[in-house]
Amino acid sequence: MSERVALVVGGAGAVGGAVARRLASRGARVVVNYFRNVAAGEQVVADIRAAGGEAVPAQANVRNEEDAARAVETGELFFGDINVLVTCACAGPAEVNLGDLSRDELLLRQLNAQLMGTLNVIRIVARGMAARRSGRIVCVTGRHEPHPTLEQLATASNTPTALLARYATLGLTPYTISAYVVAPRSALGAASSGGLAAYARTSDARLATPEDVARTVACIAESEVASAISAELIHA
Repeated sequence: MSERVALVVGGAGAVGGAVARRLASRGARVVVNYFRNVAAGEQVVADIRAAGGEAVPAQANVRNEEDAARAVETGELFFGDINVLVTCACAGPAEVNLGDLSRDELLLRQLNAQLMGTLNVIRIVARGMAARRSGRIVCVTGRHEPHPTLEQLATASNTPTALLARYATLGLTPYTISAYVVAPRSALGAASSGGLAAYARTSDARLATPEDVARTVACIAESEVASAISAELIHA
């Protein structure tokens, strides 16, 4: 993957960090985005460099469009055109007193937390990919929870982010941009919506780990076969 330049959004998290390290170990040059967890983000960059890889930090709140653009510009400045985008950032529930907000206000706040960062960075990166008629976008849904609740397990593959990535990115296929949703398998049997199965275990019945997700993302980024597929839901 020496010709791949990858932007990993949410690179300070358990899944994002594993993805960034895996891509770098396969030869990609990696832009590690993070926002609040500066120490973890910088550690991911340091780990990659210590292992002989190439990485650069890009601290930015991608829910803000200007910040998202700055993260992309950082990658392009150091490594050139971004041809792989991986979004791993998934905000948790909004920390608010439910009595302080109306139903609509609560919904809008949660949608902003869940979707705006993904939408902003896809729009910005896709412009360059469309101009070059080449690129891969991978949206990882859900959050890695060492001890997940039943509710988290049941909804991990069915988040608004998954639906956004799966359907909005269909418009990118004429530009030969391939888009994927990677849903980590969890411990429940299955959950589905709109025909999208969300089977919950890995092939050997383990809980999916960040490394499982990272291997799946790396295969998508590296494989030539993957360029012929778009808007697919893949379970790690």
